[in-house]
Parts: sequence; structure tokens; C-alpha cells
Amino acid sequence: MHMRWLILLCLLLSASVALAQDGEWTVESVNRLSLSNSVGARILPSWDATWLVYDTGIRLNGHIDRYLTLSTVEPGDEPRYFDKPEDLPRGMDADPGSYQIPFALSPDNSRVAVVSQPLGTLNDTDLWLFDVASESWTNLADDGYVGALGGEGVTPAPGTIVDTQPAWSPDGTRLAVERSVVDEAGTVGDARIAILDAATGEARDLIAVPGVAEPGATTSIAWSPDGAMLAFTVLHRQPDAENDGLWIADVETGEAELLGSFENVAGLFRESVVDIPVTSIGPVMWSPDGGRLMVWAGDTTATPIVVAPLVVDLETGEAMAVPLPAHPNDTPERRSLRPLQAAWSPDGESVLLFTFGFHPDEDRTSLDAADANVRGAVRIVDLDTGESQLLGYLPFGPATPLYYAAWGAAGDVIANGYHLVVRSN
Repeated sequence: MHMRWLILLCLLLSASVALAQDGEWTVESVNRLSLSNSVGARILPSWDATWLVYDTGIRLNGHIDRYLTLSTVEPGDEPRYFDKPEDLPRGMDADPGSYQIPFALSPDNSRVAVVSQPLGTLNDTDLWLFDVASESWTNLADDGYVGALGGEGVTPAPGTIVDTQPAWSPDGTRLAVERSVVDEAGTVGDARIAILDAATGEARDLIAVPGVAEPGATTSIAWSPDGAMLAFTVLHRQPDAENDGLWIADVETGEAELLGSFENVAGLFRESVVDIPVTSIGPVMWSPDGGRLMVWAGDTTATPIVVAPLVVDLETGEAMAVPLPAHPNDTPERRSLRPLQAAWSPDGESVLLFTFGFHPDEDRTSLDAADANVRGAVRIVDLDTGESQLLGYLPFGPATPLYYAAWGAAGDVIANGYHLVVRSN
């Protein structure tokens, strides 16, 4: 496949994205999620939009203890807190703005893979699996080392394993991670993407991180729905024009292809979203039918952060930004409606977005009857027609983390700290 990066829709200032008058989707119910009072800034939903996993800080006796936390979308559900069996400086999600994903729910919601953020805290953490039913932990990558990974006078033991970015295979039998191993000199070695057996921990190196294989250059990993391919994004600290960007790799052979360079992605963002510097790429998300990829890009150093999802068709190689209604106050450098979260529809033909901001032609009645202080909208965008249907506006929920929403096959939706049930007419 060769990425042509064609822009299929009109540019921002000339676009007029149709607002569906006779909506194909309706919201049957709305439930504000019952999250912990000290919920972390990053919440990861399950694939079916019925569970959430996050980091919680609880102040006790003058200090803050941090816990792996699980919640369901059921009204009034009490969060469940679990202490990880090793020291975690600043918690499991020490930097919620980091690319490094500290945990991931298995496809059947029975287990949570937890690695925390060893490259951010410079403290070794192992890859653990938490079994939800038995409330027990298994160390899937015990390297025998406990301690710091860097700093003055620190030399971690050779063979120490540093895993990041856990991603479950669709059948729940394997995990993909970015893995580095400390060498004989005590230095964290080159990073590779590895495949682990979720039962035994047996690991197989798949591919070296393209370019300079520095730890942490992999900004996201995602399995294809059939488990045959991995999509991943790469961004080095020092720009690498030949290797930074969106990649795809065969899980069996390791054969890899650069679908779109970072500059391709950034150029598409600047032309079709806003004309600003682009500093980030990832996460990447497969459509349920495996035919498309959605990859986020934007400027995460800006205030406010400006990001947007772009969609790649794997059969044609065409790419586009997920379209949004034009706004009278749009300029080439500023978009009045800003995407914050996105999820694929179960059939892979549409994208659900939570966008911050108001459109003058839209009804701002809150979907949450208990809170009229709306801040943004839930929309469904048909990728083939470019038409956008407004489902309604919501207040900011208990937490509005970037990127991650979910839309399950049964109609469950998690977005902006809320659970919705969405049906087609």
C-alpha cells in the first residue's frame, strides 16, 4: 500500500458540512458516569463501552495513595480500587499527558494489563496482569530488578525489562508492547515491538522501532480486528523524517510499511483542520471492519491543546480529516469546534465525536436533564457523505480525557464522562 494522502473533502474555510435534519441516530438514555472523586485525567474505556479503567489518587494520613480503579457504566456503580503489588512513584498514570499508556483492558473485560510509566518516572515497573474476578495479580514480565532506571549513580541490572504501550490482541491471548532491555553497561537498550503470550509471558521480538530505536519513540500500538496486523505510530525526540509517522506491520512476519510520514500527517492536518505547527501523532485506532485507521494529530504543546482525528482508507490509500460543521468564527489558524474524543461506529462507516464549543445554528439543550451547563456536543459523522448529525450537547463530565471514547456493538457509548445508549432509527 502506498499512502497518497488525498484530501477528499473541501478545505475548512470553504467547507459546508451538512447537518442531518432527519437524524438516523437517537439517544435512548444518558447516564453521568459514577467515577471516583479523585479520578485521574486519563480514562480508558473498554472496547464494548461498558467498563472503564483509570488511576485514582486518595489522600490518607497526609499523603496520597494511588490505585488502579475500575468502574462500570451502570448508574450508581461504585468504583472499585486495587493496589498494585509494587512501588509506583506518582501512581500508575504519573503523567496523563504522556504518550505512554499505563494500562489496558482485555477485550472481554476480565483482565487489565498494567505497566505504569517507567520511562516517565525512570523507575522500573514490570508488566502485570490484574484478574478482575479473582482480584489477583500476575507478573507477566518479572525481571528480578526493583529500582531506578536512570539518574546520577544509578546503574540498573543488565536484563532489566522496560515495557510500555500494552495492547491486547482481539482474542485476548497476546499483548503487543514496546520493549527495551538494559544492556551490560546498565543502559536501557534499543526499543522493539514485541508480542507476548498473555498466559506464559513468553515474548517474541517482532520489529525494531523504525529509525533510531530509542525507548519511548512508539506513541501508540493497535491490533487489527483479525489479529493479523499491528498499526503503530512513531515520533522521535529528534525529528526523523524517514521514520516518524504511521506504520503497519504483519504480526507473523514483522514485515512493516510506513503508511504516512509524520510530515504527510502534519500536512493533512494543516490543510484540512487548522494551519498550526503539528507536534504530535497518535493514538491510532482500527475501524471494526479493519478497512480504515483513525490517527490523531495536532499540537499538544498549545494552550488549549488542538488535536483532530484523521482517517486512512487502507484499500485505496486515501486519507482525510474527519469533517466538522464550518463555523462563522473559523479562521485558517483557529477552529471554533474542537474535537476532543472519538470512537468508531460498530459498522466502521461513521465516527462519533465529542467536540468542544458551540455552533450558532444548533440547539444547545443538554442531554443531561440534571445539568444545563453544556460545554460541547456529541456528533456522528458519516465518512462516506461527510454529513454530520448532532446527537446533542453535554456538560463537561466528571472527566473529559483526550482521544478515548468507545461505541459498542450493543449501542453503548462512553464519551465525555457519560454513558449514552445510541440507536439507529
